[in-house]
Amino acid sequence: RWQIAVFDHKKSRYIKRIVGLPGEKIATQGGELYVDGELYQKSLKEFDGLSTIVFDSRFQPHDSSYSLLRRFGVRGDDQGWIYTLDNVFAFDTSEKTHPQWLDYFHWNVIAGFVPPVERGSPAAIMDYLPYNQYISRAELNFVDDFVIDLSLRIYKPGVVGVRLLDVDVEIDFLNLVKRTNQGDWSSASTKLPQIAWSEKGTDVKIRLGRVDQQLIFETETSSSTDSIQPLALTGDYDQDVEVRLNPLSISADEGSLDITHLKVARDIYWLGADYTAARWESDPIAGENSYLLIGDNQPVSRDCRQWGQRIPKEAMIGLIID
Repeated sequence: RWQIAVFDHKKSRYIKRIVGLPGEKIATQGGELYVDGELYQKSLKEFDGLSTIVFDSRFQPHDSSYSLLRRFGVRGDDQGWIYTLDNVFAFDTSEKTHPQWLDYFHWNVIAGFVPPVERGSPAAIMDYLPYNQYISRAELNFVDDFVIDLSLRIYKPGVVGVRLLDVDVEIDFLNLVKRTNQGDWSSASTKLPQIAWSEKGTDVKIRLGRVDQQLIFETETSSSTDSIQPLALTGDYDQDVEVRLNPLSISADEGSLDITHLKVARDIYWLGADYTAARWESDPIAGENSYLLIGDNQPVSRDCRQWGQRIPKEAMIGLIID
């Protein structure tokens, strides 16, 4: 699964991704993939092969009208966060008071057609692909599954919080525990490995994301996975956008640290044969050597969803490898 194959079909040659294996029944609904009736839950490694980067703090626009700073905000009178001449967000406060939040606001990068919005205007993370910007689509879909790569340089350990939409994760670097909650649900504290702190600063890399109704947490020395609930759609477009404009927030309480890098990547959003989020099902993949292949460019790819048939192994010319 997930290998990219080159194959012949009806006198044409295609490049698509293997999604369904022999004997499996594949379905999509609401952007999710189901295999034999079960939600397919990807690992972070699988996510990386299918995701699309939507923000990376290492790359900033030349046009000052779209400055990176316009995409972040500090709440109220929280003065612990500053943006330094080294182009990093820094937090420094000697006393524990309350979590001070740095909010990330998502932007529509290029003017779209459905719905029509101006470049640089606030937006939710959607299944938008830049190379489709001039292709008319019936609708864009909210993508609530995303992963952040957060690089910290910690000079004095404190408590760091991360909020992904409606899920809160608290990372206590003083007591080396992680806590997670979503609404009325909370997980037990998870012990983190010991960290050798340096007065010159200790680099800590965190991967944290919502993926297929899982909250995945990973550092260089530990990992954990918790089940979470998807963020529901109300059906009111404006209201659904509003709760998604600030998909990510980072807090700190006591201590001293820099955010040296922040990257956000969204999950692939699966569409059916009619290019919508409505439920679509394939027939079971018959034959020992027949596969279901779908293109990564979900909104426009023509593949096994539309053809209504599988690709036999003998039609494959080869596999694309890194």
